[in-house]
Amino acid sequence: MGPVILRRLLSLLPLLLFVSIALFGLSLQLDPDKAAAARAGGAEATSVEQIERIKEELGLNDPIYVRYGRWIGNAIQLDLGESLVRVQPVTLDNGDVVIKGRSVTREIGLVLPRTLSIAAVGLVFGLVVGVSVGLVGGLQPGSITDRVSVLFTTLGIAVPSFWLIMLLIIFFSIDHSWLPATGYEQMSSGWWEWLSHVLLPGIAVGTGVAAITARQLRASLMDVMGAAYIRTAWAKGNSSRQVITRHALKNSLSAPLTTFGTMFAHMLGGTIVIESLVGIQGIGLLTVNAVRANDIVMLQGIVLFFVVVTVALNLIVDLVYLYANPRVRLS
Repeated sequence: MGPVILRRLLSLLPLLLFVSIALFGLSLQLDPDKAAAARAGGAEATSVEQIERIKEELGLNDPIYVRYGRWIGNAIQLDLGESLVRVQPVTLDNGDVVIKGRSVTREIGLVLPRTLSIAAVGLVFGLVVGVSVGLVGGLQPGSITDRVSVLFTTLGIAVPSFWLIMLLIIFFSIDHSWLPATGYEQMSSGWWEWLSHVLLPGIAVGTGVAAITARQLRASLMDVMGAAYIRTAWAKGNSSRQVITRHALKNSLSAPLTTFGTMFAHMLGGTIVIESLVGIQGIGLLTVNAVRANDIVMLQGIVLFFVVVTVALNLIVDLVYLYANPRVRLS
């Protein structure tokens, strides 16, 4: 198992290197003078001396290879740089007040719990609904319930999450006032206050996960139920519950498991639009604001965060799959 893990880790290095170079290339699109002016507050009356001083502080006058080495070295230490637009005054030891950009790492950390709350609710909803629908369709192929499950998976994949969240808000918030349409409450305010604010966004981003899980599980179950070891399990006198849970379902979950990392990363990406619609200050809204303000450094940090999370999740899923399926490990 150890050599397999080492090979998986080594195989990720070229990908991470390519992504880091591509992301660093975004900063090369910045005009150093405009970047320094943005850090100074965007004032047109900013002096040339002040522009040059800020460029020196940001290292914009250094060679490209020096800037890349410094950026990747800081990123390894979880320092993703300072925002060009989101700034704050800082008082130095000598009493001078200077304008400093807010830490990108800190800004992401502040909004990350809100995005993770939506993704966690969406993941639970997607797995519970997806497994249930997949079981119904896979165990009764060709039946009315199977056709309904196929219709659900088709609609779940085709319907955009931003359109679905608007329908949910109209029904649950505007027509019936059952759930709040916008805003966010921390879990410290009460579990229901927290859940009520993230439930509709979670359902919106989790519906696609439910549809994909149901479709994959249905197809796997239809193949597994005709296998020889399933017929042997029936012949041994096992109950329907034992055959389904111990044999059929266990071997059918491999397909949804292999795409778990990709689905979770897809949900995180789906929150970009959802958070803007429901007014939740998460990573999605942070990304939208960074795009509007042309905050390249913030965008670099956010994209790098999503890439690392996606790679890490897929690595974890691969290792779990290797542990659960010795045949793959041996091959």
